[in-house]
Amino acid sequence: MGRVGKAIFNFFFPPRCIFCKKHLDEEGICDDCIKKIPFIKGKIQNPQFVSKTLTPLYYKDSVRASIIRYKFHGKTAYAEHFAKLICEMIEERGDKPIDYILWVPLDKWKLRYRGYDQAQLLAEEISKIIGVPTLCAIKKVRRNKTQHDIKSVAARRANVIGVYECTAKDEIFGKNLLVADDVFTTGSTLSECAKILKIAGANEVFAATIAKTPQKSKKQLKKRKNSL
Repeated sequence: MGRVGKAIFNFFFPPRCIFCKKHLDEEGICDDCIKKIPFIKGKIQNPQFVSKTLTPLYYKDSVRASIIRYKFHGKTAYAEHFAKLICEMIEERGDKPIDYILWVPLDKWKLRYRGYDQAQLLAEEISKIIGVPTLCAIKKVRRNKTQHDIKSVAARRANVIGVYECTAKDEIFGKNLLVADDVFTTGSTLSECAKILKIAGANEVFAATIAKTPQKSKKQLKKRKNSL
């Protein structure tokens, strides 16, 4: 889009902060949100078979609302800004070279309905920033229930068994891989994807997500248990 075309587009659709939706000169993250959004401080527990997980934010409040707009309401341009936050962590904490960037794929029914795969867009934006190629190496071969609708950790793990397969065994053999996804909840999906990649011969598997759901406090868990 040329300068004039961009100016016309911005007149009708003014750029906003991806979190609070405040008007900006260019779409991105406003100074207030940089100070207020819930950054994760310190390490988080990695899913099984994943060597390191890079997740900058907690999935709550304006971050949650922003990711919902990105996933379900066509805000695909957000991918660039989410990727920048992740890449800052890769620069700070990435201690091994990455050979390929993969993503957790949508099934074909959701992809047809939504029109885009949010994890793939995120992987492609990370690729542009750090200069590492993407590789389509994970395929969803069986439709399963949406993980969001399943509360039990054990049930979530069972729900993803046999759902994915590796489709690029020769390319990933002996390689270090980064798998991108939008939200890290229990880590069951990332763990299953990492498992099939390791079985196929990958050296190490890292994960990158935009956000992680906050761990529930003992008080919240007790309240939920009493309500059942």
